[in-house]
Amino acid sequence: MKRKYTLLNLWNAILGFTAINFFAANETQAQSTITYSEPGNSSYYEYQGNSWVHQYDIAYTYNSKGSLTQRIHTAPGTNQNLTKSVYTLDSLENPTSILNYNWQNNSWSPVGGTTYLRTYNTAGKVTELIEQRGNVNYRKDTFVYDLSGNLTQWTNQFWRNNSWQNNGRETYSYVNGIRTESIHEGCPPNGMAWVLLSKQIYAGWHKLNEQFTSMIRQTPDGNGNWINQTKTTVNPGPNGGYEEIIEKFNNGTWTNADRFNRVHDSQKNLTEISAETYRNNTWRLVWLDKQIFTYNSQFDILERMVQSQDSTSGGLQNNYKFTYSNFQYFTRLLGTSENQKMPLALNIFPNPATNKIQIQLAENKPQALTVSVKDVTGKTWQTTTFRASEAKQLNIEALPKGIYLLQLQTETGSTVKRIVKQ
Repeated sequence: MKRKYTLLNLWNAILGFTAINFFAANETQAQSTITYSEPGNSSYYEYQGNSWVHQYDIAYTYNSKGSLTQRIHTAPGTNQNLTKSVYTLDSLENPTSILNYNWQNNSWSPVGGTTYLRTYNTAGKVTELIEQRGNVNYRKDTFVYDLSGNLTQWTNQFWRNNSWQNNGRETYSYVNGIRTESIHEGCPPNGMAWVLLSKQIYAGWHKLNEQFTSMIRQTPDGNGNWINQTKTTVNPGPNGGYEEIIEKFNNGTWTNADRFNRVHDSQKNLTEISAETYRNNTWRLVWLDKQIFTYNSQFDILERMVQSQDSTSGGLQNNYKFTYSNFQYFTRLLGTSENQKMPLALNIFPNPATNKIQIQLAENKPQALTVSVKDVTGKTWQTTTFRASEAKQLNIEALPKGIYLLQLQTETGSTVKRIVKQ
């Protein structure tokens, strides 16, 4: 739950690399090392009524490099086995399979699993990732890079009718290694032709090809023209936090629409995330979530408590919490497995969408995920929870057309994405 940097890597730490579960995709300083900790055990609680209710405990097993190889859920008090997930990794510490089990009749009974087939280029970057469920093809992601190692195209396909069928595609343009534009395309079910969905134009970057300063999103008008839709401006804050302002293009003028704020503590962990909408020349709070961290003297996270804004009173209320213990410490070189990450930290596609949205987490590493869909007034339309091994496909068919905010929460943090339902 913690990362400690050596002097060789101190400059990267100063530049704002997060302290938990994130490494730079293009790090090349092979001599740099990192020391970090992972919890051997955790407990999960939900706040019900006026007290915390202990729901389950988790025991984690790691290999010598600190990568998770097994996770067992047990019932509190009795320590009765509930579920187990077993992870198999390749030489770059990426998962090749995840097998899930339920405890039945005093033994582990398999309930399904996922296999990941990766192809790497000579630079160690993933060029193809095939996901199989029960040894049956499910989805395929293909990545193309230029001679400098920049991602130039990403294509997503799903296995339908015994063949790979196109679903989404993004194409990226660079100038001197800096991303300047991305084109987003989609392919209708059982269709053959790509359909232009949107274009994103980047004006600059706070962190090269990771956090932009300004981005304009355009959509095609059907006559070969691109029409301005939104502009997003990112203003960095302390410890990796930032403010994100979204403007709409109305009658030739950019006008404020939404604003998101992310606050990080001194350990670079997200402690507050809020969404606001601009009405009557004033920013109005739509919702607010907080995370409260408790650390030990080594800055391991002992507890992470999540609070959410009550829709009735507007005040914060306890939601759930994790406690962590039995920390284990690992040291490894950077420039090896940490740097072979999937180029897309988090991807939601297609966007705009009509029926379903695919959510691709960082590096395709399995994590349980909770997604809340809210409109710009703060009303929650749906909340969906996905298991770690489950495909993150969100059904939005029942939503009215409009703009929505997706709040995505995993065990390691949260983020917010803006989607358009057509």
